[in-house]
Amino acid sequence: MTSESETLMSLGRSILERYAALPGAACGAITGSSAEGKADHYSDLDMTVYYDVLPSEVDLRQTREQVSDGVLVWSMGSYADGEFAEAFNISGVEVQVGHTLVSKWEAAIE
Repeated sequence: MTSESETLMSLGRSILERYAALPGAACGAITGSSAEGKADHYSDLDMTVYYDVLPSEVDLRQTREQVSDGVLVWSMGSYADGEFAEAFNISGVEVQVGHTLVSKWEAAIE
């Protein structure tokens, strides 16, 4: 595992702690090059949080603001559809968090 992967994994765990505390959260996962141990100086941090029920948009925004400056770099998907992703920066690292319902994930793997 690269030292960059270790650093990003540590950052990811601290971020996922906050999201995991939200109502309806089932689990979270760090994915991508960080989880594979192949991250380098240019890598972003990829994560997905799975929910039985999505927390409120206010709770999600407040959590993003707690872990970062709160400014969205980009977003895609729709809260209303129960599946979306957003990116923000922390100390020069682009952090990408996917939010999805467990039911959406289960349907996708069927």
